[in-house]
Amino acid sequence: DRLAAKREWAGVSGGDLSARAAGMIESGMLTRPGRPALAWRQTKGAADGPTIVFLPGYASDMAGSKAQALFDWAAANGRGCLL
Repeated sequence: DRLAAKREWAGVSGGDLSARAAGMIESGMLTRPGRPALAWRQTKGAADGPTIVFLPGYASDMAGSKAQALFDWAAANGRGCLL
């Protein structure tokens, strides 16, 4: 099930595990009455730097290769990223 896979990716697997263990990676579900829930995942970066916001397009999601590469780069380089 695709939704279950997204929930697993957002909450359990993926990303830099050392950053997750350090509390730098957060994830969750945004619930909206009468609308589909939205999964999100975030890594916090340096306070003085920009945060990258990835907005997936058609047939793309936060578990895709582009989103994964961007998220991993941000986590490894101390930049904020929101998928």
